Amino acid sequence: MGIGELLRSEREKKGLSLSDVENATKIRTKYIQAMETERFEIIPGEVYRLGFLKNYARLLDLDPEAMIVRYKSAYKDASHDEDREGARQAVANARRSVRNVDRADGQQAGAVAWRPVMDWVGKLAQAGSIFKNRRLLLGAAAAVVVLILIVAGVDLFRYTLLAANQPPPQPSKPPTVPSAVYSQPQTLEIRLVGIGHCWAEVKVDGADAYEGTIKPGDVKTFTAQSSVWVDLGYPKSVDVFYNGAELPPLGTTTPVTRTFTDGYPL
Repeated sequence: MGIGELLRSEREKKGLSLSDVENATKIRTKYIQAMETERFEIIPGEVYRLGFLKNYARLLDLDPEAMIVRYKSAYKDASHDEDREGARQAVANARRSVRNVDRADGQQAGAVAWRPVMDWVGKLAQAGSIFKNRRLLLGAAAAVVVLILIVAGVDLFRYTLLAANQPPPQPSKPPTVPSAVYSQPQTLEIRLVGIGHCWAEVKVDGADAYEGTIKPGDVKTFTAQSSVWVDLGYPKSVDVFYNGAELPPLGTTTPVTRTFTDGYPL
């Protein structure tokens, strides 16, 4: 039985609808459907895929770690193959572009070098109607050919000298990207998921937001502009998620406090 079929089967056994799962886990319905149909590419980012899968498995009383192992075993190799194929295609496209540019430059250089020769050949054809004496015509033709060769040689030498004196191409600078693109998000989200019984107190941006006991299956989500302060009486009974990513346990049986900001390291 695949991962998606197992999740859907356990959900239906418990009589849960997709809306029930969304309300309990705060995972959007389309992502729940993506896990049940094994279309994990819909979920944006590997961190979110693993976090959503663990939360869903825990809600259905399945072993979260075993589910993660099954997911990685089924999809890790395929994802690496796609990455390697994409890299190979990018390299091939780059090589074709370089060859096309070199070929165009060579054709243009040849046309420039032989343009004087073609002009003099046309003049020689016109001169044939003027010269009636064959010997005079042959002599004139020989002189013109010599002149053509001299002119072509001079032009070719000039073009070669010009190309040799050209400065090497400078690497293009990457476009300047406004610093705002790399700024941290203006809000942060802390989610507490109960796996046991734990007294908790939470302050959002310095204001009291929650105080009470978190029970198994409870999900408490807090969104802040600058900071979330958390006090847990029995830390091992609560899973903590920072912007959707599960953090390592904050403690075991001893009360702990933590302050989360938008720069909190994962």
